[in-house]
Amino acid sequence: MARLWQPISQVPKSGKNALPWDEGSMGDCSLTRLALRFAMDGRRVSYCVKKLRTGKEIYFLCDNYLSQRVYWRAIPTQGTLLHCSDQEKEEILAWICRFAQEKNTDALWATDTRIIREWEKALGKKFPCLTHEDWFDYYYRSEEFARLVGRPLAKKRNFCRRFAKNCPNAVFTVFREKPEKRPMQRIVLFLERWYENFPRKTESLLREKAFLYRILASETDLVWGLGVLENEGQIVGVTLGAFVTDDIFVVHFEKALKDVDGAYPYLAHSFAKALCCSVYLNREEDLGVPGLRKAKHDWHPVRMGKKGLFCIAKKGSEVNLYE
Repeated sequence: MARLWQPISQVPKSGKNALPWDEGSMGDCSLTRLALRFAMDGRRVSYCVKKLRTGKEIYFLCDNYLSQRVYWRAIPTQGTLLHCSDQEKEEILAWICRFAQEKNTDALWATDTRIIREWEKALGKKFPCLTHEDWFDYYYRSEEFARLVGRPLAKKRNFCRRFAKNCPNAVFTVFREKPEKRPMQRIVLFLERWYENFPRKTESLLREKAFLYRILASETDLVWGLGVLENEGQIVGVTLGAFVTDDIFVVHFEKALKDVDGAYPYLAHSFAKALCCSVYLNREEDLGVPGLRKAKHDWHPVRMGKKGLFCIAKKGSEVNLYE
């Protein structure tokens, strides 16, 4: 079975052999090809295609990175798991269990509520779903961020007005290709100072920093949106994201100077205006941080993207799907 797996770095960018990426999420990064290739190196992230007896092809990803834990897991990509028959579900679960036994590892399956609803009968009590509101993604309408109209966004509108008044020469630039060496050096220097001055050096923050630096250092075309907010030649905010569907844009990173009044709202507002072709913004989870949760709710999300985690097999345990 192991020889079926190939490094994620070998995933074709397009064409008939490209994987069917969708808006599902994997850990802290969206399920986009480049996010996976940058978040974890190719030796630790692999994929394979499992052809079921019915002829249906299921795409799996396997990695050893998940939130605050590190171990292997097998993840069927979201889109291929809808409308499976009971026979197909049994075959998929048995395959994941055999994978866990071969590797003697945990087999975790990260998914969203669409899959949970369809699979809960097949999974039953044997594989309980772990979920928590700290993991839920926040979805917003891009137009509301860009226009800031209506009473609910009055505070954000006032923050942006104060920023514009205090920083009349501010300029927001979006890079859809990798910036030249000198602008990139300035961006990296800003981020280095931001992380250095952040009071809580958590494991999650350090992983985020490493992920971001790998993206910026890569020679591969970004295929992201990189936004930079400057005032009087000084960078006061940087944001970065990617399209995961034609109408959903995920904002992965957003860093601004806290001592510049209104910098965060103005950065988010300017980025949304630049993304005129997106319908929704996914601004990811709040990680259970009270201040971050309040800030996200203040933007009035239109829905929450619920996510769950099934533990299909535990390390060192004998797995029998049909017990």
